[in-house]
Amino acid sequence: HMLLLSVLRKGVVCVPRGCSSLRQRTSAVVSFSFRRALSIGTSHHKLTRTQLPQQVLVVRSLLTSSTVFSSNPSTTTSAAVKNSTDNEDEDDNNKLGKKKEDFATKIARGLGFLGGFYARKQVLARSAKELYSHCADHSMEPEFNKLCGLPDTFQSWFLVTHLHVWMCLVRLKQEGRDGKTVYWELVELFWKDVDFRMRTMGVIDSKVIKESTRELFHMFNGLLFAYDEGLAGDDTTLAAALWRNLFHNSVKETDFANVAKMVRYVREQVYVLDGCDKDKLMEKGEFNFQPPPPLE
Repeated sequence: HMLLLSVLRKGVVCVPRGCSSLRQRTSAVVSFSFRRALSIGTSHHKLTRTQLPQQVLVVRSLLTSSTVFSSNPSTTTSAAVKNSTDNEDEDDNNKLGKKKEDFATKIARGLGFLGGFYARKQVLARSAKELYSHCADHSMEPEFNKLCGLPDTFQSWFLVTHLHVWMCLVRLKQEGRDGKTVYWELVELFWKDVDFRMRTMGVIDSKVIKESTRELFHMFNGLLFAYDEGLAGDDTTLAAALWRNLFHNSVKETDFANVAKMVRYVREQVYVLDGCDKDKLMEKGEFNFQPPPPLE
């Protein structure tokens, strides 16, 4: 560093011919000084690991600065070294952090591929779990039972959850092979939850569980056909399907304004699902149900 400053002050450098511009002369001075500094560091081993990059920074700053031959070379060079050192340290830290992050991400992704985590079948299975989680959570909203006049029973839970699962199944039918995979994964998760809830309620006898599941299975398919027909038809057909299956507990005292609210809720929810982003729906199970219909 001191050698370079003394060279710049005294001008003790033989500038090659043809170096007419300021930048060419500066390059010649820096080239000579840098070679001299490196030779000193190599022969006497006086340049430490932290000092050697400063020589490089001086060269870079001199080659890019337009004030190399200012009235106060010492001040200019010191400022250039300080600014270059700060920028270089910041860049090195950013690069090092980026390399570490990239390396960790690559390791995690590699382990995921080796374990089958990113296999298409596994991605679709996780999406189905997320979809069913939305259906199960939203079906627990108390507004549905109040609106339809349903008691807080296992059968009421089955009917309301089935309605939301069916709306997801309608959307999945549009997605080809992947949609079919998620479709059946979602149905399987629903039946696993049915079995779990029956056992949680104290039904232990396997024969009773088997008979109950058979009856629920027939109900499941009947509801699918009824809702599909209502969705494809007009509001009157859909209202009849909802009234027969969700308002059966209060047939004689049914408020048909509530039936109309449920028809509108189903139509709007199917419309929202239809407009969901395909990638988010199929790979992450991301979507949001509409709020339950208001009671008043």
